[in-house]
Amino acid sequence: MPNVRKSKPMNPAKMRNVDIWIGKPICAFLTLLYSIVKLFFDKPNKYIPRKILFIKLTEQGATVLGYASIIRAIEMVGAENVYFLVFNENREILEIINVIPKEYSKVIQYSMENKKYILDSEMRILGLTHTVVGELLAEKWNLPKQIKNAIRYHNTGFVNGSFNHLVSSVHIANIAANAFCLGNKWEYIIPTPNINVWNYLNLDKNFFKDNIKKILNDFEESVILLLKN
Repeated sequence: MPNVRKSKPMNPAKMRNVDIWIGKPICAFLTLLYSIVKLFFDKPNKYIPRKILFIKLTEQGATVLGYASIIRAIEMVGAENVYFLVFNENREILEIINVIPKEYSKVIQYSMENKKYILDSEMRILGLTHTVVGELLAEKWNLPKQIKNAIRYHNTGFVNGSFNHLVSSVHIANIAANAFCLGNKWEYIIPTPNINVWNYLNLDKNFFKDNIKKILNDFEESVILLLKN
């Protein structure tokens, strides 16, 4: 096995700033340039790529959202001609991505194209949701009931009509993770908090605004801790 020099984990806040202030403008410029060239100079079948490079400098979720494009690239030029530029600590998702069924790329595509929540898209395409699958796995692994409930009901924030502090907390945490692009972001549309959960936890209306710095710092510390282990 070749020697791999471990890089220092990139600051998540810095990562998001690079994505927003460098990544997006570059993508916008290249898209505009491509559109102009195609409009004035493009001819049918003029160019067929032989190799395709994906540059991935953000969290794992970027790879998941781009899964359909990766599959399309493999179909066009073959897996041996598809390359990735990634940080070493974010490489794992590329190694396991083959276990993600092609059917799920349809879920993500449907969610993006129709602006639907991922749960609604899963029901539409697959007939079940990841929360149900997670609950079944939790039962198979004999995980505690509290954890099983948090997996199954975090999207609503309560269990069979009854409030549960852990489930409600995970409900809010899930929204924060999506809103601030923390971790593996699967949700294309940020979920709306359950107002009953919000009131149950006695959260102020400016909770996210007042705590965004602490949320980001806590997330950064958690990522560093997990990477060390």
